[in-house]
Amino acid sequence: MSYIRIVRSFAAATLFALAASPVLADNNVAAVGQYGHGNDFAISQVGEYNVAGTPFAPITQVGYANNGAVYQTGYNLEAALTQHGVNNYGVISQHGAHDQAGLQQQGKNNSALVAQNGLGDLALVQQSGKNLGAVVAQQGNGDITLVQQSGKNLGAVVAQEGNNDVSLIQQFGKNQGALVAQTGNANNAGISQFGVGNEGSIAQYGNLKSADISQYGKYNTASVTQSGVGASTASIGQAGYKNAAFVTQSGGNAVSVLQH
Repeated sequence: MSYIRIVRSFAAATLFALAASPVLADNNVAAVGQYGHGNDFAISQVGEYNVAGTPFAPITQVGYANNGAVYQTGYNLEAALTQHGVNNYGVISQHGAHDQAGLQQQGKNNSALVAQNGLGDLALVQQSGKNLGAVVAQQGNGDITLVQQSGKNLGAVVAQEGNNDVSLIQQFGKNQGALVAQTGNANNAGISQFGVGNEGSIAQYGNLKSADISQYGKYNTASVTQSGVGASTASIGQAGYKNAAFVTQSGGNAVSVLQH
C-alpha cells in the first residue's frame, strides 16, 4: 500500500475546492443535497457559530464523480458530509475554535480529507467499499480523530502536531494500509486491522507517547517508532501467520510484542 499514492489522490479535490466560488455567511448554517453525477459544491463560512450540516442531516451527495468541500473559519464550527457512490471527493477544512467534522463515504474509488487547525478539534471518518483513501491532519489543541474503514484496498493517514493528540484507526478487509504520525504533547495512537496483507505504522516524536497496533490475519506488517525524552510505551499484537513486527525506541522506553 503506497501512502504517497493516497496523498496524491487528494490533489484534484483540493484544487477543486480552492477554485470553487465560496458561499459566505455569519451565524452560519448550510444544507446541501445533490443526486446524480458530476456535481460540485463548496461552502465557505467565516466567523461566529457556523454549522454546514449535522450528524442527523448531513450534506449529502449521491451518485458518482461528485466533489464536495466545506471550509470553516472561526468559532463553534462543525460539519457533516456524506457521499454515496463512485469516484467522489470529500474535503472538510476547519480553522480555529471548537471544531468537530464528520465525513462518511460508501462506494468505491472515494477519497476523504479532513484538516483541522486549533482548539477543540475531533474529526470522524467512516468509509466502506473498495479503493478508499482517507487523510486527517490536525494541528494543535484538543485533537482526537477516528478513522473506520471496511472493504478492500483501503488507506488511511493521520498526522497530528501538538497538544492532546489521540488517533484511532480501524480497518476491516484486505490490502489495507494505515499510518499515524504524532509530534509533541500527550500523544497516543491505536490501529486495529483485521484481514490479509495489511500494513500498520505509528511514528511518535516527543512528549508522553504511547502506541498500539493489533493485527488479525496473515501477511501483515506492523511498525512503531518512538523518539524523544519522556514516557514511551509500545505494544504490537499479531494473531495469524507470516506476520512481521518492528519496534524502534529512543527515550523513555518499554516494549511488548506478542505473535501467535
